Amino acid sequence: LAVDAATAEASERLRCKALSSLSCKEAERLLDGNFRANDEAWAALRVAWDCVVRLDCQLGEADRPCEERNQWMQSLALDRASLESDRRTLETELLCAKLEVQTALAGSGALPASRLGSVLQANLQFRDQCAAIGQELEALLQSARLA
Repeated sequence: LAVDAATAEASERLRCKALSSLSCKEAERLLDGNFRANDEAWAALRVAWDCVVRLDCQLGEADRPCEERNQWMQSLALDRASLESDRRTLETELLCAKLEVQTALAGSGALPASRLGSVLQANLQFRDQCAAIGQELEALLQSARLA
């Protein structure tokens, strides 16, 4: 994703204190892009989860349950629940960071660098975790198809 590359670059610039190369408007665009990217990643993960649950139900009805697959799904359900909590926290952090950037834009122009950098990094990690769980769900689907 382009937003991931831009976010990683901006996060690195903030970490290296190269603030002169990051404008308030750019920071605002990055925060908006991260909000949208998080929504897209979460929506894709929800669709994948629903597919796995439907397939597992169908296999159970066809008398083809698998204890190992059920345990795997339970583990992924815990990871997904934790990630959902993280998503809600990130939404709040994104909105607060955007307000801080807008306040900086209207006032002194000084970006809240460390906070912005940590928010951007947390968003990258969130999408990485969504992708990792998505890959596990795909592997789970494949194992069910082979069963």
